Amino acid sequence: MAKGVSWLLNGEFLVKGGVNQMPFILFLTGIFLFHIWWVYYSENTIRNISDKTKELHEVKSEYNTVISNEESKTQLSNMLKSSEIIDLKKPTHSPDILVTNP
Repeated sequence: MAKGVSWLLNGEFLVKGGVNQMPFILFLTGIFLFHIWWVYYSENTIRNISDKTKELHEVKSEYNTVISNEESKTQLSNMLKSSEIIDLKKPTHSPDILVTNP
């Protein structure tokens, strides 16, 4: 067993008839490099998805805050308060209809 490991580690298999195995060794090297690339790409993609999910939650909460503030401004009581500041008052009678003859 030790002789086989030393034969593999010192590269004797490439010199003594191992040249026939070179395409297979290159194929295994290619698969190994592809696997490393795929793991790196997958981890990067998962990290980007996680970051975008966090960003989406932040934007959603900011959106809900803004919508809540704007809805509170459009309530009748708040509109009346803000209109009193510029001396606008709620009408006491219905508007008149103007009729014109052509």
